[in-house]
This record gives sequence, C-alpha cells and structure tokens, in this order.
Amino acid sequence: CIEARRLRNSPIWISLLLLAISDALMRFLCCAERTIQAPTLDADVRVKLREFGEPITLFGEGVRMSLRCSHMLLSISASKSSQAFHLKCPDPGCLSFLCCACLQPGERRERLREMLAQMEVDGVDVSEHAQGKELSPEKEEKQAETFYTESTQALAAARQIIARYSLPQAKLRIAAQKRRREERRELQDRRRQAVERGDVLEEEDPVVRAHADRHHQLAKFSSCSSEIGDSRPLSGISFSPCGSFLATPSWSGLCKIWKAEGCAEQTQLNDHAERCTDARWCPSNLSPFEDGKSTVSVATCSADQTIKLWAMNDEAPLATLTGHTDRVNRLAWHPSGRFVASSSFDASWRLWDVEARKEVLLQEGHTKAVYGIGCQPDGSLLASAGADCGVRVWDLRSGKNIALLQGHVKQVLALDWAADGFHFVSGGDDNMVKLWDMRRRECVYTIPAHSHLISSVKYVHGPGQFLATASYDNTVKIWDAMDLQLVHTLEGHENKVLGLDGSPDGQLLATASYDRTWKLWAWDELASL
Repeated sequence: CIEARRLRNSPIWISLLLLAISDALMRFLCCAERTIQAPTLDADVRVKLREFGEPITLFGEGVRMSLRCSHMLLSISASKSSQAFHLKCPDPGCLSFLCCACLQPGERRERLREMLAQMEVDGVDVSEHAQGKELSPEKEEKQAETFYTESTQALAAARQIIARYSLPQAKLRIAAQKRRREERRELQDRRRQAVERGDVLEEEDPVVRAHADRHHQLAKFSSCSSEIGDSRPLSGISFSPCGSFLATPSWSGLCKIWKAEGCAEQTQLNDHAERCTDARWCPSNLSPFEDGKSTVSVATCSADQTIKLWAMNDEAPLATLTGHTDRVNRLAWHPSGRFVASSSFDASWRLWDVEARKEVLLQEGHTKAVYGIGCQPDGSLLASAGADCGVRVWDLRSGKNIALLQGHVKQVLALDWAADGFHFVSGGDDNMVKLWDMRRRECVYTIPAHSHLISSVKYVHGPGQFLATASYDNTVKIWDAMDLQLVHTLEGHENKVLGLDGSPDGQLLATASYDRTWKLWAWDELASL
C-alpha cells in the first residue's frame, strides 16, 4: 500500500509511476492467486478450452522439428514429456541433424491459466471453472449400476436346469460337512473327558489318519509308464470318469484315446483342421465304449475355433460347435454332463448345450484372452481366468459376476475347484499358485511353486486333500492342501509339462509334455504290481 502523505510530498511523475507499479502488482497478485484454481489434468484443460471456444492446440504447438537431410526418414510424434534432442544423420559424410522439441501438457494449461486470469481482470466470474468443480471423468463419482440383458428362452431353460441340479448337490455337500464337523466335535469331547479322568484316549480321527496315509503314498509316487503320444507335442491329458481310459490331444490336430491298463491305443479322433488344444470326458458317461453312437463321450477344442463332440463308437464327430472368433483354449464340463464351457482367445467364454448342440451363453467380461476355466463341484459356479491377470467367478444360475479376484501379476493359465465347494486354486505365468476362498472372496495363501510358468493345477482325488501342479520347468509337484507344504516332486519329462490329470480313485497321475510323451505315475508298491 502507498500512503497518501508520501504521494503529496513527491513529484507528480513519481506519484503516477508508483500508482502504476502498485496497480500492476495488485493485478499480478490477483492473477497468481486465481491461477491456482486452474485444472491440472490435460483432459480437463482441453475441455475448458473447448468451452471457451479456443483451439486445443495452436499452430506450431506440439512437435517442432527441423530436418535438412535426405539420408534418413524419421517419424516422431509428440509425447507426454517435454524433451528437446538432436539426432545426427547416420551417414558419416553428412553433417545434418534433426532438432525436435515436444510440447508439454503444462504449456496448454499455462495458456488456459493466462486466459482465466485475464477474464478475472476484465470482471468476468470464473469461479465455476475452479479446479474443485471441473467435470473430470477421473474425479466424477461413478454410480454403480447393474445392467440386465434380455435372455433367450434356451438360456433361461439352461439356468433352470443348472439350478435344479446344483441346489440338491449343495445340500448334500453341506450336510456331509456338518456331519464331519459334528464327528470332530464329539471326538474332541471324548478326548477332553479322557484327560479329565486321567486316561489316554488312543482313538484317532479317521479323516486325519486317512490324510496321513495318503501323504505317505504320494511321497512315494514314481513313473510307472511312459508312451510316445504323437509326432507333435501333446497339449493335455484327461482321465475318463471310470478311470479306464485317457485322452491326449496334440498339436497335430489328433486326439488319441488310450487304455490306462497296458497303455494301448484304442482309437483316434481326427477332424480338427489345426492343433487340438484340449479334450475332456463327459462326466455323466461312465462307460464310453459301451454306449451307442449318439451318446457324447468326449469333447475336444482346437485352434480352428471349433468344439467337437465325439462318441467312441463312431469315427466322425457327433456335432461341431462354432461361434468363437479366435482359437479355443480349454474346456470344462458342467457336473451334470448337460453343458460344456469353453474359453477362447476372443476374450470370452461360452456355454454350450450338448443335447441341443448349440450355444446358450456368450459371456464377456475379460479384457484379454481367457485360458483357465472350471465348474464348481455343485455346478452352481464357474471360474474363468486369462491374460488380464484376473480371475472371475460367475453364478451360472443367475448370470451374475459375483467376484473379481486379483492377485496374479501375469496371465492366469489354469484353475481347479476343491471338493469342499468354496476353495479353488489358480496358477499362471508368475510361477505362483494361489488358493482362493469364496467365503471371504480373497486369496488366503500363495505358493511360490515353480521356477517357470504353471501350465496346469489339479486337486488329487481320493482321501485327504492334495494338490498337483505342472510347470514349464519340466516337473510336477504334489502339495499338501491342508498345510500347503511340498510333498513330492515328479521328474522325468525332458521338456515342459503341458497337461496334468488324476484318476478318479486317486491312485494314478497322468502328465503330458512338449517332449511328445505322456507318463503315468503311481505309488511305488502299486507300480510294482
């Protein structure tokens, strides 16, 4: 502030000069104070410039370059960071160079800030353009909204079939878990009473005892058979529901059927135009070679974007299911045997009605290719995973995505559900196996399982809770699912292991490898027999 007394005692030109300086100073302070409210995001700056009728980019802004040389052709675009650099011509005899300067988003913001400051000086209210009131997509509060799509009659009927199947199965599973919990509580009460009496109760928990015996068996698993499956690498392996047969899809497009006892080839399924990526047996068909030619026994998928349904008594496929727009990766049967799900590189998974021979559901949601897919034992839920590093869980009865599980840092390639119905495991390119609990909807444990990507994960059938993982490090590892400790490592393949499965009785493990062989693994005493 300038005192009036000092102005009266000074010459007139000094007074005018001081007044002009003070006015300019006040204008500067006012502008500086107002510029703090200018938008900071480049997208918001562009919107504001459009609102004021100003161009987003003035002529000459952006990449400024000067090039006087015919020896090099360079294409340089503006980047988010402002840099100035020189590129010299690679020709030793040429002294030309290119000068390039990239525009910062801050330069555009500075232009808007000066515009707002000038408007404030001219008396225009610019408070509505303050930073806290800008309409930014990043700052707008997104409202959660559920979108519903009208379903077809076939999909509605499929959901009803799945619900009628899954609800009784869930009831039986929960009842068995309750009985098991009551038995453990009664055993603990008897032990406590024995301790109070001073006695020693030698009664063991039968489930714990069976788990310990199973641990002892799996720790002694070894290779009992090895066969060359095809002239090209094998992409997977699968046991039939009865445990008597195996299916081995290969990169040649063939899928061979083998008898587990004696490892003799039974038949070949040959109709795919490109490599066969997976083969899965129908869970409801317990005698594949005894049923008629109209009963589906095996489903295969391929890089030719098709899924084929086969009967063991016919050389031609029963049906070819088309709809995917990119190669099909994996298959998963619904426990009822009525539906089969497929995952694909087209970033979707689909549900097919085997009896109607048509697609009933096209499910999107993943942003990249979908690899792993699996149905819960009850048949009510389906989990899918893919290259977007996420695992999604879907309710097949309602169609809702009930969980998005994130934790993997690279693509997820395989998953499998536990028999309890609320645990499942996933493995992928980050060499990790993650155990997920659907009651908490989060990862409860992470196993650094292998030194290379994990191609397959499977729960081992039979008494106890055990898990097997296959990897590109040429090994298969067996884990105790209760304490998640390593039980045994199976070594024998000369190249990466691409597929893994276990027999329904839990006595055998089968693996398929890039080395074109498949192997059977069994308990040492059983293998000797």
